[in-house]
Amino acid sequence: MIVVDDIKAAKDIAGFDQTDSVSYDKVHDSIDPELIRWMQDLPLFCIQDQNVFVHAYYDDNLEAGQQSKHTCLWTRMSDSTPYDNSNQGFYLVHGHTPRGHGPIKSINRLNLDCGAVFYDRLVVAKFEIGKKGEVGFLEFT
Repeated sequence: MIVVDDIKAAKDIAGFDQTDSVSYDKVHDSIDPELIRWMQDLPLFCIQDQNVFVHAYYDDNLEAGQQSKHTCLWTRMSDSTPYDNSNQGFYLVHGHTPRGHGPIKSINRLNLDCGAVFYDRLVVAKFEIGKKGEVGFLEFT
């Protein structure tokens, strides 16, 4: 079990600068190494039917084996930017851009990052096999 008792430590993990936060090393050292290895072994993205699940972004103009790790982990999109899925036709499900007023739906995509660490809202999308896009949401506050 991971226990982070300081919201600033959680922000540190998320990559936000803090003037008086717990150090990354202290937080990292408190996490079970087996959990860290498991996270490091996760794929950059998951494709299920016509849905692609990724931390930040999946380039529909590139095949799966050509995706850039940097792009998958760090690209941000504005709330209104549509997802160009003209090549493979995927529906993009991503996070990495926390929005307290989320989830944010735009053309061909869903930003599911509702900023749980910042806004105390965890939102989970429901999907059905064979369906493109989410079919509903569950929210935990």
